[in-house]
Amino acid sequence: MGKVTLLRPKGYAIVVDPVKGVLEYDTGKCCHCGRIYPQSKHAGTTCIKCCADTCGHPDCDFCIPEEKRFDMQEKAARQKNKIII
Repeated sequence: MGKVTLLRPKGYAIVVDPVKGVLEYDTGKCCHCGRIYPQSKHAGTTCIKCCADTCGHPDCDFCIPEEKRFDMQEKAARQKNKIII
């Protein structure tokens, strides 16, 4: 079985590596970017503002929930593709 972690696991991954053998991880999903990351005692952080687990990536230091990030990306794409006559 995988290591017992301090964070709440959201899933489980089994990686078969020819050099390291079989690696097993509890996984988490970042509430800000949606990345799936292997959990350990030191991986990921908790966002103080929304009280959810993050992947610890520098882009996720600011609290922008995943849904809001999607909306911002969609709005930017629509503005970029807007045809001005």
